Amino acid sequence: MTPLGNLPGGYASSARDVNDNGQVVGFASTDGGGGNQPFIWKSQTGMMNLGLLVGCTGGAAFAINNAGEVIGTGDFEGQQRAFLWSARDGVEFLSWTDRKILPRWLSDTGTIFGAEWTGTTYHGFIYEREAGVSYVLPPAPYDEADVGHGSGNGLVVGGFTDRATNTSRGFLMDEEITIFEPLEGFDTTYANRVNDEGIVFGASVLGGAPETSIATVWIASEPVALHALVDDAQGWVLQRVTDLNSAGQIVGQGINPDGHTHGYLLTVIPEPATFALLTFGGLALLCRQRPRPGQRG
Repeated sequence: MTPLGNLPGGYASSARDVNDNGQVVGFASTDGGGGNQPFIWKSQTGMMNLGLLVGCTGGAAFAINNAGEVIGTGDFEGQQRAFLWSARDGVEFLSWTDRKILPRWLSDTGTIFGAEWTGTTYHGFIYEREAGVSYVLPPAPYDEADVGHGSGNGLVVGGFTDRATNTSRGFLMDEEITIFEPLEGFDTTYANRVNDEGIVFGASVLGGAPETSIATVWIASEPVALHALVDDAQGWVLQRVTDLNSAGQIVGQGINPDGHTHGYLLTVIPEPATFALLTFGGLALLCRQRPRPGQRG
């Protein structure tokens, strides 16, 4: 396991996405007032304030693809806007609509997944540069939808919310929709990522409170706590999985042994091809302790 640390002056961080190059993005506090900035983390440099490059005064980065393009939201001169950033092209605002956009994931081909405010509720969207935008609408009894990720073979995951009961359920959309139930003792699920084998990663939550989250993996639609698959979590409480890459790295948010909320990076051993065959009686995830930037192994 690799703790990702903080931005200067900050005390908390949350990792949201990792690409196949091991670059991680998310958001982190920068002062005692609770303000967040988007960050990008690399093993060679550690955590860097992406807001300084993007030009926003607060916000979050939600996804990074293998080309190094980043999507997120930020405060630009007092206005919250969704953005696409790359080192080559700088900042581009997502502007197919004047409604509020919550971007969740960005594919290598530039397809964006997320949620769009309709004026009364959120609908999930999938935006492609050539084809435009398509929407995922919530089935009854749910009244909100959010699309979080799409796999290479067309699997899509996200969440449906019933605002009357303040509960959410993660879903997998293929030829039909599968709704995921939580771990025992929890009432809400979030499906954040799916691999090509249909294994889904996210969280089970109690009462909608983020601090009650437990990182969850759904294998053949059955929920398993990520803790049960980790050989040594080094005293961490793993609260959620937010992304995984083809190299077998998993990122998310957890509580470290000191009681602070931070992003984490897990590396899967054995190789991802074997991990894809994971069953209840089978393999375990082993955490590999990596040195922080500036430290010796």
